[in-house]
Amino acid sequence: MASLAHSGSQVSNGELRIYPDPRLQGATHEIYSIYPGIKRELEDYFHWKFHRYPINIVIKSKFQDSPESLIVAYAVPDNNLVVLDYSRAGHTSANLRVTLKHELCHLLLHSYIAKDRLPKWLDEGICQVVSGSLGEIAIMPKVSLLDKAMVDRKVIPLEQLRRNFPYQKELLLLAYEEGKSFTSYVIEEFGKKALLELLNHLKEGEEFERAFLHALSISFSKGEQQWWTSLQRRDSFLARLGAYLYELLFAFGGAVTIYAFLRQWKKKRQYEDEEDMG
Repeated sequence: MASLAHSGSQVSNGELRIYPDPRLQGATHEIYSIYPGIKRELEDYFHWKFHRYPINIVIKSKFQDSPESLIVAYAVPDNNLVVLDYSRAGHTSANLRVTLKHELCHLLLHSYIAKDRLPKWLDEGICQVVSGSLGEIAIMPKVSLLDKAMVDRKVIPLEQLRRNFPYQKELLLLAYEEGKSFTSYVIEEFGKKALLELLNHLKEGEEFERAFLHALSISFSKGEQQWWTSLQRRDSFLARLGAYLYELLFAFGGAVTIYAFLRQWKKKRQYEDEEDMG
C-alpha cells in the first residue's frame, strides 16, 4: 500500500482519504491496516472491483446523537463516504473490522447499482450476510424479532422496506433481520450464483422484479411467499419459546425464588416449633 500523505486535517494513500478526529490516536493507522484485507474479501465475494477512489472515511470520537441512538456508522454512496462513531464502532478491533466491512460493502454495491434499483432491505441484507454483522447498528437483539413478529403476525412486507426502514427501535431491528433472512434464504435455496446474477442484472439497469425473475426463474412475489412459508414451517412451539425466551426465564426465575423462600420459611417454622416443644 502507498505511503500515507498528511494534508491539513486529512490523511491519504491514494485509495483511502481519512478525516480523523484529532483526539483519536491510532485509529487512522488501524483502519489503513485492515482495509486491504476487507477490500480483497469484498472483491472476491462479488467478483467486482472497487473503482471509485478515493474512499472517504470520517472518524468521529462520538456522534452528536442521543445516547439511545442505535447508529454507530453509515455510508453515503453518492459521496463515496463512510462515517464512523469510533467510541462504539471501534471499541474492539473485531468490531471495527466488521463495521467497516459492512459500510464498504454498501459503497461497492452502489458503485455498480443505481440506488433506485437496489431495495434497501436487499442492500442491508447482503451487507449483513457478507460482513456477518448489522454494521451500522450498535446492538444485536437478544432474541429473534422475526420469530416474535411471525408469532404475533406483525411482520413487515418487504415492499414497505424498499426505500426506507422504520425509525422505531424494534421495527428498525426487525427490518434488518427480515432483510438478512430473505437474503440468506435466496442463497440457501438458489445458491450464491443466483444472488450474484441478480446483482449483475441490476447493474445492467434492469428493474428489480425483472432482474429477480431472470436470475431466480421465479417472480419476486412468489419468492417472498416461499420464504414466508419456510418461516412458518418452523416448529410453532419452538418459535414461541424463542420469541419469548427472556420473559419465560424471568418468570421461571421468579417462581424459583418464591419456592426457595417458602421452603426456607417452612424450615424456620419447623425449627421454632421444635424449640417450643423442647
